Amino acid sequence: MVDDFDTQYPYVGVPLSPQIIAEIAVKLFAGTVAKIDDIAAKCAAFHEGHGGFVGPVDLDNESMSAMKILESACFTRSLTKGSYRFSRDDVVAPFDDHSLEAVQELESSVLPFPVEQQIGQGPELVYFYTFPAYRELARLRNEGNFPIKIGMSTRPVFDRIFEQLGTSNPEWPVVLLAIRCDDARRIERVLHELLDLQYSHIERSPGNEWFLTSLEEIVSLLSSIAPGLIPPPGPVLDLADLAPPASDAETPQSEPAAVNSSSERQELRLF
Repeated sequence: MVDDFDTQYPYVGVPLSPQIIAEIAVKLFAGTVAKIDDIAAKCAAFHEGHGGFVGPVDLDNESMSAMKILESACFTRSLTKGSYRFSRDDVVAPFDDHSLEAVQELESSVLPFPVEQQIGQGPELVYFYTFPAYRELARLRNEGNFPIKIGMSTRPVFDRIFEQLGTSNPEWPVVLLAIRCDDARRIERVLHELLDLQYSHIERSPGNEWFLTSLEEIVSLLSSIAPGLIPPPGPVLDLADLAPPASDAETPQSEPAAVNSSSERQELRLF
């Protein structure tokens, strides 16, 4: 598991830091649960034993900072105070690159649920997810709409979705679309308001952000309120691969008046 470090340790003579602890911890504790004092002691011993320099540092505090780095990239989950569950994936890129692109690459490699499409650039996230059972039931009934959660996060990672999932869920969600942007709150709010006007909001849902809709309808609304946000059809966003097949008897639905009206569309063009 740590043979690559044994043959060529990259931090010989380098003082121990949270970034180094994070990289060591992922390799030492992959697929296990560990307490912070054990993480601190074993990572420090490993670093020193391979030629690194530990020095007079607060190992617990340094290790807590390392766990925050790993949590942001979905490599660990905090269980109780001071205890962490590590991903089974022990392959991690060096943590000396904290760019948004690096975090996104790490995140996508360890998520337990699929993200079918990601578009856009920015530090914030608008996400659209459902559960496989909802989509499959709609397919069996030849229905185009099914419950979709529309939410946002001011962080560029999917830990907001993790926070919403509990042990009562029988399956992982499917993220149909994730949009990275600079103002996720505004996009989310306008989408909620438009879908409310179409009576798509699921009123008695335990959560407030579930709508009976489809990815095609969402993309149509996004194209109206934020021109240029959704790329043209093609390999980046191929909706034919995402939505259930339409019934032969199903007639195309007309676009909602709130989107078709040129005057109203002008009012909703917020971006």
